[in-house]
Amino acid sequence: MLDESRQFMERDDEQMMTVPVSRRWLLSCALGAPAVSALLASSLATAAESSKCVDPEELTPAEAGLRRSLGYTDTSSQPQKSCSGCGFFSAADAGCGTCKILNGGAVNAGGYCTSWSARS
Repeated sequence: MLDESRQFMERDDEQMMTVPVSRRWLLSCALGAPAVSALLASSLATAAESSKCVDPEELTPAEAGLRRSLGYTDTSSQPQKSCSGCGFFSAADAGCGTCKILNGGAVNAGGYCTSWSARS
């Protein structure tokens, strides 16, 4: 049995343990890792694209200034206080919506600004 598997030594505080590692296990990990990383990369790219409801370059100086003065961000640092739970938010499609405070401007449902107010 020892010929078929390799022994991997792992130190756990002051105790030594041996964990058998087979070639089959090593090959499955080696072949599965690229697939997992490709899937993760594509899901992160999709999430990044969907988080952009408006291109900041297309905002007028007044719209950009209003967003800055309200501290608007596309991602809330407080999940319980995101645009989707705000009384000024109206949902649209693909995780986006509009905000009455921003004069109907497009915002991300997961965004946040200092004028956030819970829905009643």
